[in-house]
Amino acid sequence: TTLGWDQSAWDNHYETECEEKWWEDLSATEIEAATTLGWDQSAWDNHYEDKNWEDLPSHVQTAAGNLGFTSQMWNDDEWPESTDKWWSDFSADQKKALNTLGYSQYDWE
Repeated sequence: TTLGWDQSAWDNHYETECEEKWWEDLSATEIEAATTLGWDQSAWDNHYEDKNWEDLPSHVQTAAGNLGFTSQMWNDDEWPESTDKWWSDFSADQKKALNTLGYSQYDWE
């Protein structure tokens, strides 16, 4: 619960107060918890939108590729048609890929 999530909040994709903070405003304990969950500053603050494909960590490239991104699409800030839907319409794997990119249900809808 360091980041404000309990089982219900996690399972139902509720936003927590912590998510409204910039990375630099997180406490050391919150940064440690976020890092453990796979977040880094670029994902937390910008959904990696500040990075070119070549600069993305490999796990982020994989997640983006699983959503239908190509390197050119990513660099041109174009989203694949497969992402043009409501959060509830994504598969569990697609939601995980979106989470890796820094998106949650709250951000999406």
